Amino acid sequence: MIQNIDETIRNEMEQFVSNLEARSSSEKRLCHYRSALNMANGLLSFCAKSSEPFKILMIEYFQTVRDLNYSNDRYNSFIFFRQYLNPVGHYLINRRAFKTKWDIITFIVIGLIIDLLVYFFIGKYYFVFTPSLIFIGIIWLKYKIKKGEFFNIRW
Repeated sequence: MIQNIDETIRNEMEQFVSNLEARSSSEKRLCHYRSALNMANGLLSFCAKSSEPFKILMIEYFQTVRDLNYSNDRYNSFIFFRQYLNPVGHYLINRRAFKTKWDIITFIVIGLIIDLLVYFFIGKYYFVFTPSLIFIGIIWLKYKIKKGEFFNIRW
């Protein structure tokens, strides 16, 4: 059963790529082109039974976008992301350490908290943790993007 689902995902992914590769970047973003491909590839690496509902969600996403002839508006794009890709993304965050753009915000907040605590306890202090953690966060996200373990609503 899992082999059939994996093969269906591969076929749907091929159609998705062939129909969207010639379109503009804004049209690709409305279909979550890179995020969908990263998620599909991430799901294909699992053979566990627990990944099956998420693989089915991914297939449904590809079929829904295909039924709309790969033309999305902002509202449908948001609805499809919440309904199909967000649950898959959360599963991949827990199972394969996928990252989102919210991770950089986490680094910024942690850096600000550390800097403010040190400033209040020491007095004269130059903020070094925030820029350092932002830099580390950006490098980490670029690494995850390169590995194909990243998703975002407008990516």
